Amino acid sequence: MYAIEFLKERENMKKEVKLISILLCLCFMVGLLTNCAPQKAIPSGGGDVETKLVVWNLPLGRIGYKDLLKKNPNDAYALATKKIIDTFEKENPGVKIELADRGWADELRKNILLALVSGQIPDVFGQEVFISEFAQKNMIAEIDISDFKDDMVADVLKISKYKGKNYGVPIFTGVLGLSYNTKLLKEAGFDPITPPSTWQGLLDMSGVVQKANDNEKVGGVTIYGPDGTAGCIFRFYPFLLQAGGGLLDENGKVKVDTSQNEKAFTYLRNLSKNTIKNQVAMSNWTAILSLIHKNQTAFEIESNISITFAQESTEKNVSWAPLPKIDDTVKVNKNVLIGTLTLCIPEKSTKKVLAQKFIKMMLRDEFQKLFFTVDSRLPVMKSVLKNPELVAQIPQMQVYIDELLNNELYPPLILESHGNDVNLELEALWKKIIQTNEPIKGLLEKTQKNIDDILKQ
Repeated sequence: MYAIEFLKERENMKKEVKLISILLCLCFMVGLLTNCAPQKAIPSGGGDVETKLVVWNLPLGRIGYKDLLKKNPNDAYALATKKIIDTFEKENPGVKIELADRGWADELRKNILLALVSGQIPDVFGQEVFISEFAQKNMIAEIDISDFKDDMVADVLKISKYKGKNYGVPIFTGVLGLSYNTKLLKEAGFDPITPPSTWQGLLDMSGVVQKANDNEKVGGVTIYGPDGTAGCIFRFYPFLLQAGGGLLDENGKVKVDTSQNEKAFTYLRNLSKNTIKNQVAMSNWTAILSLIHKNQTAFEIESNISITFAQESTEKNVSWAPLPKIDDTVKVNKNVLIGTLTLCIPEKSTKKVLAQKFIKMMLRDEFQKLFFTVDSRLPVMKSVLKNPELVAQIPQMQVYIDELLNNELYPPLILESHGNDVNLELEALWKKIIQTNEPIKGLLEKTQKNIDDILKQ
């Protein structure tokens, strides 16, 4: 039944992509009559000329921030949006920022492709995993980062590279860590300030917590299920890397059927048995994250964004630790960059210089700190990350800062084409791993074949 659902979803996606391709071809055949026409200056009320900078997916952006502030003058996200817009418009007289939210993941991808056809392109847009596809199709412009490259976390720039050139600027990022519930650990007989540091320790301690509680109400660990957005892939990827595997071979080709990946998935299947009853079928991110704050699970593999949930929770029983290592012999752990907002400039934008000024502004200390304090996002500038005054505002974030600065970091799976189809295959694999007892080696071989067939198209 699961395979059928995924096949149906994949077929629907193929139809959508074919439709987009047809529209693109028609647009090119008629000489790009409507594509990407220069945006006209809009007369302002005072008779001056006003330049419009269209921004999709502004960092922390709230489209209706003015109305939100009327309802709640202290809305942190609305205030952050206002600060970003007011600062840029003040420094660039005659320029007005126009905001739009065009979704995330594949929804954003489709909207960017359709914008190319309609000509209603943004001047700046935020995304996470489509750099290679957009750059390969000449849809986004190369961006000069020489002014700020040396202060950026080097591994984060892997996300914005395509064939050695830079096509985007990461504005904030995240890594995975281990959240743990001190109340449940103490009740199970563990030292609540000594979380597990290895795979085996996490497996053992989560198992004890689960056995000590009613499995229908409390589990030892949460496992992120497939939800169609690749969220689960981010969370199992570091385990593959730590086992010596991964999702790409040395030539950059998708490779999943390896003995190292089999080892990691075997461990994760065993770990998934320590969840609350039926939790592995959950795919709602908010619901999953809330379990640990409701004292319903002892451990959670999650990014720094979990600290935002903790700040909003009435329960204060959650602490944070580094992502467990495969064993104690490992000195430098492997982690995955998650939630990295990368700003890009469409190749057809007529305001590239202005767009780059906007992006560069986002890297200033004041805005890097803003992302950190408002939404628990990790700055990408090393000078900001190492500022003790920053950490003093949210001390819990030190664990994630250390992970970002001291470990080997990998970007998410970024492909030139068929990225969504490949992700669906990986999600289908993950569901089989955590919800069935089918032999893992066979599942990996089948998934590899399906992915190879997809990438041949």
